[in-house]
Amino acid sequence: MRERVERHVGLPWSAFDVTRLAPSLGVPLLVVHDRGDAEVPWQHGRAVAQVWPGARLVTTDGLGHRRILRDRGVVDEAVAFLTAEAETRRRAEAPGERSMAVMPSGRAPTAQRGRVSANRSRPTVASISRRKTRLT
Repeated sequence: MRERVERHVGLPWSAFDVTRLAPSLGVPLLVVHDRGDAEVPWQHGRAVAQVWPGARLVTTDGLGHRRILRDRGVVDEAVAFLTAEAETRRRAEAPGERSMAVMPSGRAPTAQRGRVSANRSRPTVASISRRKTRLT
């Protein structure tokens, strides 16, 4: 698998080492990992959360690698995390900023209502949700 991925993307496998990249990433991260995950060891999730600034680790037991996605408690944790992050970003924005919606082409229209994140290099949680909704 590694060789196939490397050929496909043109990068060595080591370029995808999240624990090496994480210290330079400043976006919020919620890691949800099950201790009984037979596909990816729980220690990998813990390692990512430890080196990612401000990351939060939620550990589950008995959900494995796939059932974790449908667990109501996990969904509630994810929604609470995203809601808190969206609220934090909303409060940090200047009251007079104008918004530009991100279009699937990556270009923004010139006259839209709402707000733009103070850091335009990173989309806000809300803009990520809107973009995924439009593209799917």
